[in-house]
Amino acid sequence: MSVRLGPMHLSTSDTFEVQRTNNFEVQITGLPGGEGAMLNLTLSVQSFNIPGETSNPIELPFGNSKVKAAGATEWDDGELVVRDFIGADTEKIILDWRKQVYDPRTDIIGRTSAYKKMAFLRQFSPDGAVVRTWQIIGLWPQSRPSVTMDNEAQDKKIINLTLAYDKAYRID
Repeated sequence: MSVRLGPMHLSTSDTFEVQRTNNFEVQITGLPGGEGAMLNLTLSVQSFNIPGETSNPIELPFGNSKVKAAGATEWDDGELVVRDFIGADTEKIILDWRKQVYDPRTDIIGRTSAYKKMAFLRQFSPDGAVVRTWQIIGLWPQSRPSVTMDNEAQDKKIINLTLAYDKAYRID
């Protein structure tokens, strides 16, 4: 009798539980409006990307060739997509945060200590246990998002926000 290795050996092992892309939450600390604003924004999140990083190479000529060493690391900009709820006023939370970066009424740019926030991205297993946590440092909205209203559509209103990051890393 020959033993055939198939995918069934994966079905009874916690080692091969699939991480689902919809089992996550994003919490951004210190948003304008207090703890209620943080909760409202967390519950409004539709999608969020974990920031990517790139280490730019430094070329070092040596003899007839070059070697490369890691230079400064840069973090990709990210996208936060939220659903706008009337009662939670997701749009106001985002606009108040953006106003900490730049206030169009006064033409004043805010201090980084006011607008740069820390966030946590928590990924859950299907049973709700936290299995991974990312800490994101120094995030802030680069622009005030434009939103298109459309009398021909009956979709939910979503807000796409481009975020700048200083750093991100997995903490567990």
